[in-house]
Amino acid sequence: MRGYGGVSLASRQVRADIESAIAEGATLAEVEREIVDTAPVSDDARAALWLFAWGAAERLRRGARLQRGVPVQERERC
Repeated sequence: MRGYGGVSLASRQVRADIESAIAEGATLAEVEREIVDTAPVSDDARAALWLFAWGAAERLRRGARLQRGVPVQERERC
């Protein structure tokens, strides 16, 4: 499944799921176990998703607001 710019639609949805989970208080370990490890993507994409989750957790820790369930590309268009 490929999306625009070579980004898979699955990966895009998983990133939205990660941000939602982090915004709702999930720990990085929970996100890794329940979302990243089960994502239908390659091992390299899974590693990138873990880094994305870590970054989302850091942004939240620093006081940034995460937009729950809104894929990154859609937020950038706003």
